Amino acid sequence: MPILQGTTCFEEHRKRNLCCLKDSCRLNYDYPEDLNCVLISADKISDRDNEEIAKGNGDLVTFEELGDRLGFTRAYVFQVCKRARIKMLRYFSRNNLLDDLTE
Repeated sequence: MPILQGTTCFEEHRKRNLCCLKDSCRLNYDYPEDLNCVLISADKISDRDNEEIAKGNGDLVTFEELGDRLGFTRAYVFQVCKRARIKMLRYFSRNNLLDDLTE
């Protein structure tokens, strides 16, 4: 497939409903239901605490389901997500980006 300017591989895979076959990509994992892409899968992740989001979208994935896909426990997936959120908040606050998110 030719390289397209102004787009990303996962956007194109989603549009065409094609699985990623690039094994060398660090975002590739063996899960055809999410087109073998971690970023496409990440769009579906939700924790059970956020019921408002979960009500409107049947495609959302729980930590337990994601753990089953990747071979980890629900608790481990939750811990990784929690650490990632903390890192993002630190980054945003250090770079004065939190105000931009609330506007």
